[in-house]
Amino acid sequence: MNPTFQGSANNIIAKQLIRKTLLFAGLTMLLLSIIIGCVAYYFEKESLQRQFHKIESSYIDSIRTALWISDTEMIDALLMGIGDFHEIEYAGIYVNGILFSETGQKSTDQEMDWISPITQLYDGKTYQLGELHVQKNDGFVKKQIFRTVFIAVATQVLSILIICGAVLWLMYHSVIQRLLVITSYTSAMSMESLGTPLILEKSSEPPDELDALTDAINHMRLNLHHEFIHRKKAEDSVREHRDNLEKIVEERTGILKSTNEKLIQEIDERKEIESEREALIEKLQDALSDIKQLTGLLPICSHCKKIRDDKGYWQQIEQYIHEHSDAQFSHGICQECAKKYYPDMELYEE
Repeated sequence: MNPTFQGSANNIIAKQLIRKTLLFAGLTMLLLSIIIGCVAYYFEKESLQRQFHKIESSYIDSIRTALWISDTEMIDALLMGIGDFHEIEYAGIYVNGILFSETGQKSTDQEMDWISPITQLYDGKTYQLGELHVQKNDGFVKKQIFRTVFIAVATQVLSILIICGAVLWLMYHSVIQRLLVITSYTSAMSMESLGTPLILEKSSEPPDELDALTDAINHMRLNLHHEFIHRKKAEDSVREHRDNLEKIVEERTGILKSTNEKLIQEIDERKEIESEREALIEKLQDALSDIKQLTGLLPICSHCKKIRDDKGYWQQIEQYIHEHSDAQFSHGICQECAKKYYPDMELYEE
C-alpha cells in the first residue's frame, strides 16, 4: 500500500506575494495620485482660464462702457451677472487700486484669482479705467481635484484587490497546492517510501517548472532507490561473507586448537622421552665412564690372573681391559721371561 502525503495549506508564498504586490501598488498609487492631482489641478486651471476668457469676452466691453460713463448701477448688475457663473465666488472692479464695486466675499489666500485690466481707447490714446478681479471658489477646485484623485485611487484599489484575489486563487490552485504536495512528499520521504513515486496533478497546459521539479525529484528518488538496493545487496553479501568467514575461522580455530593440543601433547611426550633418554644417556655415560676407567673392585684370580666380568665369566686380563677401556695391547716378552723361557735366543743382550 502506497503511503499518503498530506500538508497544511498556509499560502505563505501567496501571502508574501500579495503583501509585496500591495506595497508596490501602494507606492504606485501614491505616485499616481500625485500625478493625477497635478494633472487635475492643471486642467482646473485651464478650465478657470477658459471661464475667465468667457467672462472677459462676455462682460469686459459692457464694463468698460459702464466705467467710461460712470454707470454704477450697470456695473453692479454686470458684476452680479459674473457672480452667477458656476463657482465664481467674487467679482470686483478696482480703479487706481481702490475698490469701486464688488459682489461676493473676497478671500486673501485664493490661488484661483484672475485680474483683467480695463482700458479705453479714445482719441488715439489708451486710458486705464480699472481692473476686473474675479475669484473662483478654491474649495470647490480642491474638492474637484480630490474627487478626481479619489475616483482614480478607488478604481485602482478595486482593480488591485480584484487582481490580488485572482492572483491568490491562481497561486493556490496552480502553485501552492502542488507545492504542498511536493513538500509533504519530501518531508515524509524515507528508505521505505523510495519505491513510491511523487504523483503531481498535471495541468492542461504544457509542463511547467513544478512538473520539471517533480520529474527531478522522481529521478532522484529512483537513483536513491537503486543505490539503496545496491548497497543493501552489498551489505547482505558482506554480512554473508562475514558470517561464513566467522564460521570458517571458528572451524579452522577448532582444528588449529586441536592440532595445537596434539602438538603440545607430542612435545610434552617428546620432552619426557628426551628427558628419559638424556637420563639414560647420562647413566650410560656414567657407567661407561666407570667401565672405561676401570674403577671399583675387579675380581681377579689369584693363580691365573683372570678377571670375572659382570656376568660371572672369567676372562683374560688383557681381553677384559681391552673391552672395558680404550687401551690396545701389543704382545712382547720381558727379560726375565726371555731368560727363563728362551735362554737360547738371547733376546736381551747387555
